[in-house]
Amino acid sequence: IDVTPEAPEAPEITIEQIREMFVAKNNIKGNAPKLKAILAEFGARKVTELQEKDFPEVLKRLEEI
Repeated sequence: IDVTPEAPEAPEITIEQIREMFVAKNNIKGNAPKLKAILAEFGARKVTELQEKDFPEVLKRLEEI
């Protein structure tokens, strides 16, 4: 019996995935202020300061820009 605590529809998101998304979005001119705003919204100055519990929401916000 597989008893996983995570919801099955929410695959695990790693800091590497978040970082890659930030890098990809940062390569698009004009996105830097938006990226900084996302970090600030989650109380972080840099990607490594983000809380793991916030990764799904951060990823969602990144996909929206």
